[in-house]
Amino acid sequence: METFYGRVVNVRIHKFYIFFDLLYKAQKLPFLATKDTENPLKYGDILFIRANEHINNNGTKIYKVENYDIVIRPKKILPRKQHLYNYEQQYLNALSGNRMVETIRLRSSIFSIIRDFFGARGFLEIETPILQNQLGSSSANPVVTRSLKNKKEYYLKRSGELQQKQIVMVTMSDVYEISKVFRDQGQTRTTMVEYSMLDFYKVGADYTYGMTLTEQLLKVIVENLGNFTKYNNIKFPLPKIKLSNMVQDILNIDLESNEIDFEHVNAALRNHGLSVDCSYDKAQLIELVFGAIIKRNTTSPVIYYDFPRKYCPLGKPKDNEYAEEFKLVIDGVSIGHGYTELTDNDLQRKVLTQQYLARIESGKEAYLEEDYLNSMLYGLPPMTGVGIGLDRLIATLLGYRNIRQTKAFPFY
Repeated sequence: METFYGRVVNVRIHKFYIFFDLLYKAQKLPFLATKDTENPLKYGDILFIRANEHINNNGTKIYKVENYDIVIRPKKILPRKQHLYNYEQQYLNALSGNRMVETIRLRSSIFSIIRDFFGARGFLEIETPILQNQLGSSSANPVVTRSLKNKKEYYLKRSGELQQKQIVMVTMSDVYEISKVFRDQGQTRTTMVEYSMLDFYKVGADYTYGMTLTEQLLKVIVENLGNFTKYNNIKFPLPKIKLSNMVQDILNIDLESNEIDFEHVNAALRNHGLSVDCSYDKAQLIELVFGAIIKRNTTSPVIYYDFPRKYCPLGKPKDNEYAEEFKLVIDGVSIGHGYTELTDNDLQRKVLTQQYLARIESGKEAYLEEDYLNSMLYGLPPMTGVGIGLDRLIATLLGYRNIRQTKAFPFY
């Protein structure tokens, strides 16, 4: 005899029996009970049930009810298959047979898979502060609080990267963190002010190992999701494409040349509804082609690598133009981003100072990351680091077009 607390989410009445589905621990279970004409079950009822497992002639499992008590009969009912489009009440979609229950359960499973994956490989799970007392020089706009009793101004975490690397430095351990980050970046189908990030760091490795670990993690998640994802037939290892080679093929130019033939470039870009002027440098041109053409036309998972140094201030340079950086793209969305970490203190100070000055010159508030730069003097070990947007990953794997659909309480 087993006992269940659950909610009736489907009722089928027959002459002497009643079949119903019970929402129990984020999944639906089938039940069979004798019809009670005096106190009939209704859709939405919360029950306490005593039942025995039974295997039907067709091999399916069903629970035969010994007895039940109606614990709560709700005053409000959300009709089956009705969908609430109000993000404030999105959690209620779980009551109407929509995918919200499945999404909550699969989201929990993915987080557990991630923790098991890194735990099995000896990574430490760490925490970095949500409230930061310094803005830093990052171009991402912060979310600011000014209402604490100490009257100080704090910034919600835009990234835990610098403190994560400081923990690597003092532990000499591989680490990972699943955390909330906040950026005032507007609302689109792939961005929110509040979202969930996975960051991980591997000591003594470069970005090629970061690619491998990202692939392995994606493979484990996809295998565990099974038929719940349209990507269950992904072929591993994933394609890995040098970005500059693809840009050259699209524009039919030699990126090694010091001069850009803008007339030739614009002739190629017009085929994609784009154009540039002579103010563009090589790095800007590559970023444009990647964002507006390559990424948009990438459906199945691909890893692109070697991005312009100009846009990777914390990454190790590969040469004068490119950084040891990669991005995982699925269905037109950048899911993951990693690089070999820059551990040269002098070069890191130079790059972050340039970023700081650029933000100041643009009229925005900024602070140079002196604490991090000073900590590097104690010796930052060689490592690779990767960040994965978990809301984007989950939305993509589950086939949602908007990342808000992956959360019971999305930012709106």
